[in-house]
Amino acid sequence: MKLDNNVKEAAVAMNRSIAAMLSRGAFLRSVGAAVAGAAGFGGLARPVRAEKTTAPAGVDVYPSQGFAALQAAVTAGGVVYVHDTWDLQNTELTIGLGNNDVEIVGVNALIQNCSISSQALVKMKLNNLVLTTNNWYCVDIVQSAGATITGCGIRCLDQSQWPIGIASYMWNGVTDVGQTDVRGTLLIENNIIDGIYGVYLFETKANVSISHNTIRNCNNGMSMVLPREGSLNIDGNDLKMIWASAVGSLLQVSDDLFPSTFSSALIANNQFDCGSCLFAVGCGRWNTQATPSIVVTKNDVHMDENDWGAFVLHKDCDDTVWANNRVTGKIKLGVCVATFDCPCPPYPRTHHAMNNVFKSNNFSGAVLDIADNGIGLIYPDAADYLFDLNADYNTVIGDAGEVIDFGIGNTITGSKTLKQHHEPVGGSASQAEELIQALKRMYGRRHGPS
Repeated sequence: MKLDNNVKEAAVAMNRSIAAMLSRGAFLRSVGAAVAGAAGFGGLARPVRAEKTTAPAGVDVYPSQGFAALQAAVTAGGVVYVHDTWDLQNTELTIGLGNNDVEIVGVNALIQNCSISSQALVKMKLNNLVLTTNNWYCVDIVQSAGATITGCGIRCLDQSQWPIGIASYMWNGVTDVGQTDVRGTLLIENNIIDGIYGVYLFETKANVSISHNTIRNCNNGMSMVLPREGSLNIDGNDLKMIWASAVGSLLQVSDDLFPSTFSSALIANNQFDCGSCLFAVGCGRWNTQATPSIVVTKNDVHMDENDWGAFVLHKDCDDTVWANNRVTGKIKLGVCVATFDCPCPPYPRTHHAMNNVFKSNNFSGAVLDIADNGIGLIYPDAADYLFDLNADYNTVIGDAGEVIDFGIGNTITGSKTLKQHHEPVGGSASQAEELIQALKRMYGRRHGPS
């Protein structure tokens, strides 16, 4: 089953934003001074010198040998020890030119104006490096048979390029569909990442684990869009957002472009300091036969204000579990179970959200606030739980607080206050159009024209 063009546009809106950026050139010259030393990286210590007495044998490369020697060592494969401070001057270091597996290990290494790209089905590892970039990405895994990025500091310096710290994304000038091929295991662990997009993964086939990273100063902390296969584990990360469209984790699964067999997602034990954002964790499935197991549990979310909800389910998001999460600060909606085609019509809804379970989520430290935070009110009231039209047969175990319910058969085992309410989200044609226009203004202001 295919999505209509309007919905497809919404599904890949963020990709098109990046594509517009890429059309200006893959390698953008520096517009600011490169960071020199650890102090410029906001307090991140330079990596500790690798202990060569126990490390595997490999090739040592120094800045005096030049970029050609570094590229040759990476092409030859094996273990490459990169020493001291480099300036790649926006030249891409390419993994996979010789179809050889490679591990790049930093030895007191700072690599400035850096872009590292994996372009073949080989295994790659990056370890103990400090990387800075003025390009649209720092590390881009276009093709890989398995990738590990651990113990690195990654900083995107030119925020005007909407940069990505770690990406799996490719644009060939015509389409972004079918350009990436990431298989095996993708492990991103114990890194510090600064970028408007912290981690952005598109069309992966890998089992992905993103754990114990600090991702800061970001607009979208972690995004996983249209995975083809594999699974996702997001555990123990500390995310600090700065912009109103900040997303803690975004998971979208669809059969529109290709059949998906994506199996599961676990989002647990994370700290989301969201500031002013749309939502912290959002999950959606579009027109897919895949029924991934999705569990969101034991996350600690703080919001200064929000436009949708701390947790958002949309578009055919069924059979998920949200348990033991804690939310503090100001919220408009704690949980928003919304089934509308946002930001595109038609209304009424053609999607549903059914049989989801919400257990022992704690909103007691959050203040309900209906203030308009810049994109127009998605709903003219505040509540701990909002069940939209077609949000049916969901279960809240424990106290629910204040509830707005337009669905059928939703049950709550603990105490609740059913609020007086008006129309569902975008319930009338005028409300729908107002919402669409507001979201378009928001997207244009935060991302530029798509």
